Amino acid sequence: MKSPAELKAEKNKSRPSRKAKGCWTKLALITIPTLLLFGTLEGAARFYAWKNYGSATRGMNWKFEYEPYLVTTTNDKLHQSYPEKGDAFRVVVLGGSTASLIPDESLAEALEPVVGREIEVINLAQGGWILNQTRIAFLLHGMSLKPDLLITLDGANDLVTASKTLRPGITYANDFVQLGVDHPILNGAFGVLRHSQFINSLNKLRERDVEKQAHADEALLADTVDHSLEALVSLAAMTKGLDIPYAMVLQPYVTLRDNTPPEEESITHTQAYRADYMTRGYRVLQKRLQNESFPGNVFVIDATRAFDQVDGQCFFDEVHLSKGGNTALCRYIAQSLIGRL
Repeated sequence: MKSPAELKAEKNKSRPSRKAKGCWTKLALITIPTLLLFGTLEGAARFYAWKNYGSATRGMNWKFEYEPYLVTTTNDKLHQSYPEKGDAFRVVVLGGSTASLIPDESLAEALEPVVGREIEVINLAQGGWILNQTRIAFLLHGMSLKPDLLITLDGANDLVTASKTLRPGITYANDFVQLGVDHPILNGAFGVLRHSQFINSLNKLRERDVEKQAHADEALLADTVDHSLEALVSLAAMTKGLDIPYAMVLQPYVTLRDNTPPEEESITHTQAYRADYMTRGYRVLQKRLQNESFPGNVFVIDATRAFDQVDGQCFFDEVHLSKGGNTALCRYIAQSLIGRL
């Protein structure tokens, strides 16, 4: 039988030492306030994004699916099953998110009087895409659909993306994918952090500084336009091989609209830091598009003028269009093709 002294010693041994208790207490005092602070900052960042942009996850660039050769997709239209081509006039649409949000029925309704046939629209556009992705997508997924007309809507993404990545022709999401391949352990940590709107906001502030410096780089701008034209020439060559017309549309941009309504003034103010760069980039693109001799049956449509005769709000951010804006854009494209198809 153990003595009272031995029992007391065993009891004391089973208890955590004061030193151990102190370590856990200190850890809790550091961890809990840190989590509370981060939670507060995260909540505030998401509330700000929701209040100002309509979505708590706005601008969080992890929201994409990996796609071979194309890097990213934001919807499943590339892999949907489409019917065999029939009697309808088939139109394939490609581009970034502005193109992806054009309602099929609005474009079909606008084109039917011009073509004189039933219109079938297949919109393969994806959010965030630049022209290099557009041309690869048409090669891999668009040509096999046997379109009667190709419409691309591009311009803004190539200019903005190049000012962020400093590498024309490389998609914004490329760094995410490269990090996952080259540094998988580090990518795990960044994968968690990318789900934070607070961290995303800090990254956006960093990106803005990078952008502002890039905006003064005329060589970068010229290289970006060269990459854009190279991609467009490739698309024109593909449509020539298919013997179909190609409507090459330079997409609208909010600060280039002459008749800005009051509803869009806050948008133009938010994008003021980028306005001069985008204006210069668009002017160079417009000149190059006018002077380029594209192969095939190509119709260059400058849709920055699509809203000159339209009153009221057409943009709900710098590139994306309201319902009325999409309707006006579809009509402008169709009117530009009268007598050409």
